[in-house]
Amino acid sequence: MTKIVLTELTCNETEDNAGSDECELRIWSDANFQAHRKNMNNGDGWDLNIPLEFETRVKIQLWDLDNPGFPRYDDHDRLGTVIIRPNQPEGSGTFNEDGADYILNWVAV
Repeated sequence: MTKIVLTELTCNETEDNAGSDECELRIWSDANFQAHRKNMNNGDGWDLNIPLEFETRVKIQLWDLDNPGFPRYDDHDRLGTVIIRPNQPEGSGTFNEDGADYILNWVAV
């Protein structure tokens, strides 16, 4: 069993042109799911401290939960996906789709 802790998510550039992103981290640790939300703006850091145990993989998606229809035609945006495998107990991953730039860090425990 691999044990890691998601330590921090850093926002270098939001997806939204005006204001903060309404971020949601969606985390699948093998078959277990959890989600965490926080509004983030350029330069913000989010101290996560989320412990995870897994055998196969961790899949993490970052979403910007926009209000569909306001502003017009701005639906939820998937900003990227990071996959962590047992042979990567420490590292970082990026979410950089749709013009966003976020960095996720994790460490082994």
